[in-house]
Amino acid sequence: MVDCLTDCPDIIPMRNNTSTQHLVQSLTQSFCRTAVPDIVWSDGGPQFTSKCFNDFASQWGFEHKTSSPHYPQSNGKVEATVKSMKKIIASSWGNRSVKLNVMCRALLQYRNTPSRKNGQSPAQKLYGRPIQDTLPAHRRSFSPEWQCSTLETEQLAEHTLAQTVLYYNSHAQELQDIQLGSTVALQNPWTKLWDIYGTVVNVSPHRRYSVKSQSGRVLVRNRRFLRHRTPASLCTPGRNNPHPDTPPRPEEITRYPNDNQDLQALPPLSQDPQTPIQYPQTPPQELRRSEHTCRPPQCLIEDPQWS
Repeated sequence: MVDCLTDCPDIIPMRNNTSTQHLVQSLTQSFCRTAVPDIVWSDGGPQFTSKCFNDFASQWGFEHKTSSPHYPQSNGKVEATVKSMKKIIASSWGNRSVKLNVMCRALLQYRNTPSRKNGQSPAQKLYGRPIQDTLPAHRRSFSPEWQCSTLETEQLAEHTLAQTVLYYNSHAQELQDIQLGSTVALQNPWTKLWDIYGTVVNVSPHRRYSVKSQSGRVLVRNRRFLRHRTPASLCTPGRNNPHPDTPPRPEEITRYPNDNQDLQALPPLSQDPQTPIQYPQTPPQELRRSEHTCRPPQCLIEDPQWS
């Protein structure tokens, strides 16, 4: 877990117990060491959506929000911190277990390292001053004159944020909002195909949409995983499809004996469903033998017993 205000990370060993009760106990100890947050963001796992966790949030007075499924960028701060913590754990792994002494020293050094975003370390934001770690340092390095001022850190943080937004918007594309009740297609997170159809039943902030699929499930997706589509089963014959990128119905797809022939030469489809469609007859091709001469292997030719 990580504090978005101070960027201070914390590693909580869950072992094989990922139940809601163990999660509540771990968060309680973490809140006692630091403070109670205003908002707790999670990926919406079953531990965070249970009644026990909702009661825990009500007792401690914080709001619980979830990120968009299959969209890690919506919770990018946590994803980046998890990647850094995984590197620390991997570097302290040995003899089929984590070396606690090595991991704690690496975590302490991570908390005391100044950030590129504003020039302050997580420890400075949390305690108001740098902390002493295991690396050698001069005694005057903790003096206030060697620390960045508040105005300087705020200006550096604003400049870094502006550069981040500029870089992200240079590769991003503005998508049109989807109205409530629209029929859309969802991207399958495993096959990457747009083969899940549904109806928008709720529009939330930050481009989050709740879509009710044809099976009755309500799926929450970000706007980038939705497209204006109409399923083929909803397209009635004789009426133009309002969305040209919708795939045709299977019964509307006509397969001809020869795919290479000119489509203009094919007869029009009959309006009477009982009348069979007459396809042009393709003349059969004459079978011919191969011009290659069949000869026995050289070893059999030189064999005197070969006749």
